[in-house]
Amino acid sequence: MKRNTHFAIILVSFFLSALVATGVVWRSEQYRIHEIRSEISDTTRDHAHLLQITIERALTATHALEALVRQGNGTVRDFDTIARNIQKMNPGISALQLAPGGVIKQIFPYAGNEQAIGHNLLKDPARNKEAFIARDTRKLTLAGPFELIQGGLGAVGRLPVFLNAGNDDTTFWGFTTVLIRFPEILVPANFPELVKRGVNYELWRIHPDTDKKQIIASSSSVPLIDPIEQALELPNGTWKLSVAPVNGWGNPGGLSFKAVLGLLFSLLITYLSKLMLKLSAYNKELEGKVDQRTAELHQEISEHKQAESERIRLESQLRQSQKMESMGRLAGGVAHDFNNMLGVIMGHTSLALMKLERNHPLHTHLEEVNKAAERSADLTRQLLAFARKQTIAPKVLNLNETVASMLNMLQRLIGEDIHLTWQPGATLWPVKVDPSQIDQILANLCINARDSIGGIGKITIKTGDRTIDEKYSAHQADATPGEYIALTVGDDGCGMDKETMSNIFEPFFTTKSVGEGTGLGLATVFGAVKQNNGFISVDSEPGLGTTFTIYLPHYKGELGQTGVKVVEYSIPHGHETVLLVEDEPAILNMAAITMTELGYVVLAANSPSEAIRMVREFPGEIHLLMTDVIMPEMNGRDLAKTLQSFCPQIKCLFMSGYTADIIGHHGVLEEGVNFIQKPFSLSVLATKVREVLESK
Repeated sequence: MKRNTHFAIILVSFFLSALVATGVVWRSEQYRIHEIRSEISDTTRDHAHLLQITIERALTATHALEALVRQGNGTVRDFDTIARNIQKMNPGISALQLAPGGVIKQIFPYAGNEQAIGHNLLKDPARNKEAFIARDTRKLTLAGPFELIQGGLGAVGRLPVFLNAGNDDTTFWGFTTVLIRFPEILVPANFPELVKRGVNYELWRIHPDTDKKQIIASSSSVPLIDPIEQALELPNGTWKLSVAPVNGWGNPGGLSFKAVLGLLFSLLITYLSKLMLKLSAYNKELEGKVDQRTAELHQEISEHKQAESERIRLESQLRQSQKMESMGRLAGGVAHDFNNMLGVIMGHTSLALMKLERNHPLHTHLEEVNKAAERSADLTRQLLAFARKQTIAPKVLNLNETVASMLNMLQRLIGEDIHLTWQPGATLWPVKVDPSQIDQILANLCINARDSIGGIGKITIKTGDRTIDEKYSAHQADATPGEYIALTVGDDGCGMDKETMSNIFEPFFTTKSVGEGTGLGLATVFGAVKQNNGFISVDSEPGLGTTFTIYLPHYKGELGQTGVKVVEYSIPHGHETVLLVEDEPAILNMAAITMTELGYVVLAANSPSEAIRMVREFPGEIHLLMTDVIMPEMNGRDLAKTLQSFCPQIKCLFMSGYTADIIGHHGVLEEGVNFIQKPFSLSVLATKVREVLESK
């Protein structure tokens, strides 16, 4: 009976150890596959993004040709030379075409594309429907991929050209066309690197006419198994890039090896069980050793869990960083167009103020317009500061004074039904932060509190000094021990559950209905606080309201002067000749008028090619080039190099409304390069121009 019991114990030990080993092997394999998928997912996203940029960059060539057609009033001189240079700068372009009247008359390179000459893009609406769409909408269209007349699979971007017909009217001239051929376009997008890394790819789309999958390019004829997909948003719809390992996600050899190890482990456990039964006489001593080993295993498991928690936290931070980066790109695009409009407003109001006496009835109104434009520019800079795209201007503040100055505005924001209570701390340490960021934080938190109350309620704002110790920071992920000033905004609204609280700082997350919220308010608060080395704690329960506490570091440096002094100074003038290059007509006109008012001789050009022509034809000396950085034909840095090749004495001042990271790609923010950020006031522009002209 005893022998049967021992045998049963040994058998149970074997099966249990085999089960544990199987679980360990399975978990190990799943973790390995997860790591591979994560790595390939990042690679797929990067290559899809690079391919989309390559295609979009190739399509911009149509705009360059369109500008040349309009400049030449329907003709392009030295088309082959220009097309060759464009193709060199854009390796993804296979051919460039000019189609006056819709008929292809010129093509580069000619060799291999002869059969396309004479093809009428407006003859067959079924085959060339994108050409009709481009003509009717006056916008760039992308056709394909389809079988080309020249042979092979490719896509064609077409841009309609309209010439000035007088009396503010235009007439249709034809098309400028760029040809993208597959798989050649994949080379500048670095797709061969995918194959070198041991993965297969498949570029495809759902054909709009057949609703079937259309393979555009692939590295293998074998179907991909459980691929990772990444979308490319292009003018003619969504393309997708699918990527999967050449040998699949599994590893039979490695799995077999782990299974053998698991079996050996099970046999070992079984053998140990047998020994334990035979050595029952030493049970007490063995129990002590088992207890000791158990404690060690608990420690190892605890360390493993801590490491796993740290990995999950780092992955979460990475995802947050990527989302912030996406918002940064959005902010950069908005800031550029917004800054251009603000530049026009600030420029013309400054010019008007120069021509009016201070006692003129319109002088005060124009000053208010100018202040509003400058305030709008500050708000744009704050949006960029949230995305960490632009340097802010922190100042040493007494937080009580800053909050008190906002109370009237906050009361108007939340309405008369909600009672606003202000409880300032008796004594408060100074903080160093951009005042507009405090405005932004309080406005967003109070608006959210108002929406959560939805009727009659109470919002409380209070301040106080706090010291954070190691014990508190151990439970608050973003907290660092030290001295802080706490800014608290609490409400008696509907509150939040734990799931909602875990997502509130995510960009574009909102609990409001469609059209009632962007989901950027709390994300903006989070970005501003993090940029000032602070952190946020949130306390909330459904039905019991919500309390946000903002912790900003105690500033221990010199306090300096917190007031703002108004300095009267004269605006510097000049007499030199300035070449102004800007593709935005409103900015060009404003800057030209401004520089003329300051006494300069101004040559205004709305494109790099026109600027080059004006320099060659101008008989006198041109002292300064003022140019936008990002322009359709070529960027400002390349234009400056071109002009300096035959005007070495000319000095350069670059200007742009784009964010610092985008401009940096064009080499403008290098040390020693003169740069001015849009929008700029008249005095800033005048001072900067004199600084550049008088520099050695």
